[in-house]
Amino acid sequence: MSHPTTRREARFLLVYNDRFKHIRTATQDAPNPLVGDPALELAPFLGAEPAELLALHYAGGRGAAFSADKLFDEGAGAGFLTTAALAGILAQAGIAFDLVGERELEADAPLVRTPGAPTAVGLSTTHLFDAPSVAALVARVRRHLPGVPVLLGGAGATLNPSWFEASGADYQVVGDGEQALPALLARLHAGAAVDTVPNLRWRQGGRVMASGLTHAAVLDEIPLPRPDLVSDGGGWPLATFYESRRGCPYKCAFCSYPNQSPSSRHKSAEHMADEFAFYAAQGVRFVACHDSSMLTPRPRMRRFTRLLIERGSPLLWGCWGYPNELDPELLEDMFRAGCRYVAVGVESADEAVLRSMQRPPSSLGLAQGLANVQRAGMILSVQLLVGFPGETEATIATTLDFVARSAPDFYSAQPFQVRDEAAPAVRDPARYGLSIERDGDGRVTGWRHAGMDSRQAEAQVRAMQTHIALALERPFYHGLLRAGSSIGVLPPADADGLALLRAHLLPVLKEWERALVFHPASALGDVPPDAARYRAHRDRARRRLDEALACGALVEVAFGCLPRRGPRDKLPPCTR
Repeated sequence: MSHPTTRREARFLLVYNDRFKHIRTATQDAPNPLVGDPALELAPFLGAEPAELLALHYAGGRGAAFSADKLFDEGAGAGFLTTAALAGILAQAGIAFDLVGERELEADAPLVRTPGAPTAVGLSTTHLFDAPSVAALVARVRRHLPGVPVLLGGAGATLNPSWFEASGADYQVVGDGEQALPALLARLHAGAAVDTVPNLRWRQGGRVMASGLTHAAVLDEIPLPRPDLVSDGGGWPLATFYESRRGCPYKCAFCSYPNQSPSSRHKSAEHMADEFAFYAAQGVRFVACHDSSMLTPRPRMRRFTRLLIERGSPLLWGCWGYPNELDPELLEDMFRAGCRYVAVGVESADEAVLRSMQRPPSSLGLAQGLANVQRAGMILSVQLLVGFPGETEATIATTLDFVARSAPDFYSAQPFQVRDEAAPAVRDPARYGLSIERDGDGRVTGWRHAGMDSRQAEAQVRAMQTHIALALERPFYHGLLRAGSSIGVLPPADADGLALLRAHLLPVLKEWERALVFHPASALGDVPPDAARYRAHRDRARRRLDEALACGALVEVAFGCLPRRGPRDKLPPCTR
């Protein structure tokens, strides 16, 4: 299949996910009402302008406390990992591209772009949820740009082949796109056949064809993601995202990540250190590594950290890890090499649920592993999954008790999902005692097992949010920084700075979290709105920020002085 074009050069229109305020439920990605009113976002909630918060630094030259570059969601926005990676591929191939957000496609107004139709339009399915969502997005592209070829890529369609078949799109890149995307665009531009493009599926005569050629990228040879090419300001951000591996060495039953790649592959320690040096030279201060687990294989990680130490790398960074990988010697080297946070996939603290999930065995106790992260001087974040087969109210109580005892700094909690056909529990639900409910279009409407159903799991997540917000000083629900704030939090440069974050910044965030539990425009938690309690926590948050400024724990470096306000002066009201 070919699409002739009269343009003098190939040009690509990339559709990116601009839905910052979406939340993952048990059955879909839905509009996120965690912060349903702009006045509840962090800066206006505190009675400040975003620029005022961005000017705040930890005392003693330990770095900025806030960043305009959000660190906890690699999928949403033009500057995040998926889009930046595609920008790097296109830039290296010399292919011009434009960007359009999903929400812009939903509007009736015409797209404002470079004159002339693009060679093709690309949709990443990494953060789409199901076949009907993909088909609806393709239809919107067709409405704006009839006759222009539409290309699907990303993990969603790779893991769920039926999505492409039902989408109405013309082409699909399956798996790695570093070679396939430039080759496809070149052939479309020339009006040539595409059957020699690797990793490609396409429609021809009512049938879905495949080239039969595969290409698994050598990760040391792929282009570096280029957030500078897709950022709003057109420059390098203060914080950016990174991946050093594809696939995953583990086979958890709820996760499809191992099947996104033909094998578990990773970059070499030397190449990673060189890429970190490049980022540092561009003025990047913090790198958020979004591998499924950066800490394996262990020899590579030891070599990488020692290279950063030897070279005196100025970058701070953070990563994800599994509980069985958190030995103290490695973590100490990571801290010396600039690592300042580790996000750990705890999922559950109940042994029976963990066995049902097929989590990797560990000779290192879960509590011991988390304590090792904290003793090494790093911010600890834990990820919780609620509702996997075997889950009951009693197992959730076990997990909550564990969270209270381990006292991480941040946490996230989401209900078990059945998005990907490739996840073991979705591929073989009977094995896990799982029943998946779908409507006539194949869209998932719910799931159930002996312990609970999807609606109960979502209710348990909200109850967990309420309990952690009101009963525990730590952790803070970092989903609020992803979906409820235009700015993010940066880690401090050293262990003394971490003490400042825990003693002065986290309490401000915690009062924000508690206030939102009681506001009617927020879906955080499960308690009735209470204007008086909202105001009390809001006022306490501002007082704690003023106290941090007064004692010098936080200092303002770019503007005058962040003005102190009375407890009710210029703060957003709460209405029932």
